[in-house]
Amino acid sequence: MDKPEEPVAYAGSSIPSAPSGPRFARLRKIARWTARVVLALLFLIAFIIGFATSGSDMAKLTGFTESVEGWQHNTEFRQVAVQYVTRGSDAMGTTPMGLTSARWIIAIRSIPGLPKEFAINETSEAHYRNFSKGPLSAYLHLCTEVQLFGEDPKTKVINWNGGYLPEIEAWFATPEDVAGDKPFKYLDKQKWDWPVVKDAGAVESLRSMLRDTEVPHGKFQVRVQHLNENLKLHITALARELKVPEDPEAMTREQQYAVFDRLDGYVRRNDPELWRTKQLSDFLGGLWGQVFSPPYTILLSPFLKAAAICRYAVLGSLTLVILVQMRRTRRRVVRKQDSGPLLEQ
Repeated sequence: MDKPEEPVAYAGSSIPSAPSGPRFARLRKIARWTARVVLALLFLIAFIIGFATSGSDMAKLTGFTESVEGWQHNTEFRQVAVQYVTRGSDAMGTTPMGLTSARWIIAIRSIPGLPKEFAINETSEAHYRNFSKGPLSAYLHLCTEVQLFGEDPKTKVINWNGGYLPEIEAWFATPEDVAGDKPFKYLDKQKWDWPVVKDAGAVESLRSMLRDTEVPHGKFQVRVQHLNENLKLHITALARELKVPEDPEAMTREQQYAVFDRLDGYVRRNDPELWRTKQLSDFLGGLWGQVFSPPYTILLSPFLKAAAICRYAVLGSLTLVILVQMRRTRRRVVRKQDSGPLLEQ
């Protein structure tokens, strides 16, 4: 009997040893399980981003971001002020992935190393927290952000001869000032962190406020830096009429809406001079909303897009898994049917 030939080893080649097969099999198994774990984690993250926010919350966030875009042309500033506190409050009160949007934004803006214009500070943090409570709390806070008179940023001393209220009175002292090109020039000279809208709609918005308050026919009688304290008396009276808590902090979101929706008309009937100053404050609040709302969308818009993508990804992944599983099941059935006659033999 011939002796079996020995395997020939050629230069530059090697023959794998017997244990190599099991070792590579283990590595392949580890790689498969690692890939499965990674895919499962990605699926879980996509599911949380896509489905851990309710449909109503998504609608509120979408409504706010769409409003912000709409405020950037043909702006009616007093209307912006109303929408800013209502839709902004609704958006800040939503709870994506278990936390309010306000807390998410505060946390993200607290990340070290952010540029100054995006980093959180005491003023912006108070803004987010008050806006998350309800529209009335948001509106009263907006009143504290609107300064009707000049103020030294260091000493906090108020200059009663400077600021927006005296400036408006000086710029529009006659009906001709209101009807001419001065409203455009006034908006054009405003220099805020972001551009102030000054198109035809914005100009007409300023004229409308000036006509409603009859600025050329008389100065503002209520002359305060912020209106929030002056409005509290009327809020208390309205709350008693509606039989809800007098303190906005103790009101539910629905109760805040009920009081806020009636507040402007109530003040107009019961305190016309306060209402006049309120219109100027609301106009400036609308300027604030139009100018400072776009940064909100820097965080909200990417989240909304990511949530939509994740929803499609999750649904697509589930569909793919179902199809693959159905295909595997069919193959098992076919194999079983093909092997049936052989087993019988």
